[in-house]
Amino acid sequence: MKLFFGYFIQVICLILFLMILLVVVNNLLLGKHDQDDSSFLIGYYIGTLIGLFVMSWPTYKFFRFGGKLIAKSKVKDEIKEIGKE
Repeated sequence: MKLFFGYFIQVICLILFLMILLVVVNNLLLGKHDQDDSSFLIGYYIGTLIGLFVMSWPTYKFFRFGGKLIAKSKVKDEIKEIGKE
C-alpha cells in the first residue's frame, strides 16, 4: 500500500511541477505588459519568482516523501522474501 501511495504522490508532484513551470513561463515570457509602469513590472516579475519558489519547495519535499515511502516498502518486501526462504 505504501508503494502505491509513494508512486501516486510522485505522479501528482510531477504534474504540479509541470503546472508551476507552465504558469511561470506564461507569466515571464508570454505576458504582455507594454503599457504598465516599471514599478509594476518589477513587482510582477519578483512576485512570480517568489511564487515559483514558494510553490516548488513544498512540492519537492512532498516528492521526496513519496520516494521515501517507495524505498521503505521495497526494503520490507525484501525482508519478507528473505524470511520465506
